Amino acid sequence: MSTAERRHLFDLAKLDVVGLPSLDDLRGALSQSSLDALRRHEPWPAVYLDTRSNVLACNESYGRTFSGILDNGSILRWLFRDERSKRVLVEWEHEAMLTVALFQGFMGRSDHPEWWADSIDELSDCPEFQRIWNSCEAGYGRDPAWMALRRADSGEEYQLDLRVFQFDSVEYRDRILFVAGFGTSTENNG
Repeated sequence: MSTAERRHLFDLAKLDVVGLPSLDDLRGALSQSSLDALRRHEPWPAVYLDTRSNVLACNESYGRTFSGILDNGSILRWLFRDERSKRVLVEWEHEAMLTVALFQGFMGRSDHPEWWADSIDELSDCPEFQRIWNSCEAGYGRDPAWMALRRADSGEEYQLDLRVFQFDSVEYRDRILFVAGFGTSTENNG
């Protein structure tokens, strides 16, 4: 039975094919053509994330745009443990709430909520994380798509059209996201 046939059989039976994949498992699910898409998306930031907000792979623009995120390896860790996030994100509170809401939404629709436990435990001593976790409701998308940012080098503010897509691999259904920028407000204004 092929991997796709096995996945189809498990989908029909409403069973999880693999259970709880590691970050290495998820990174291994990204084909060379998927990784090439990151490079082709330059000069706009693009990243593959797992639904717990861990960075699986990204292009150079993503690392430059979100200064410090690669040092942290996780959007949640970057938001709540790295002060650079507050310099980059003009609307830090809004972005933190949106990220936590998406995290809660993915966790709520999973058959394995324990997959998220390490991420929650890691931030459980952070007062800002606790406050936002307790005050937001589960979310399922970015609306509006524009994210207000500050350039790390100049401090100039701009908006990035940022879109979130579900990336469906045969092995890991509903575990990987593709997030990509598609232009800035400075392009439209000048």
